[in-house]
Amino acid sequence: MQQWGATPAQIDNYRKSIEESHCLVLEENWPALIWFLSIDDLFIRDPYSGRLCGLDIKAVQADAEMRGMDVLPGDYHKLRVIGRSATYEVNKKKAN
Repeated sequence: MQQWGATPAQIDNYRKSIEESHCLVLEENWPALIWFLSIDDLFIRDPYSGRLCGLDIKAVQADAEMRGMDVLPGDYHKLRVIGRSATYEVNKKKAN
């Protein structure tokens, strides 16, 4: 960053912002998180309001089958929790 002209204060502010935006992901949750990031385009959207309705579970299942994924029930449950949380957060931002 210094080579690109950033001041020490800018670098320090950037480091602090990154530290504040990171979150801890427990090792046991990584498979579900990686899975979610690979299918985060498979949400159902309400055509009238544009709000998210949640993950398209049939599309998620088809995607997992086509990729030959071995899906553990616990990871599926975690994926649903992540999907519900993402739906809530996106819709909350859309409402503001």
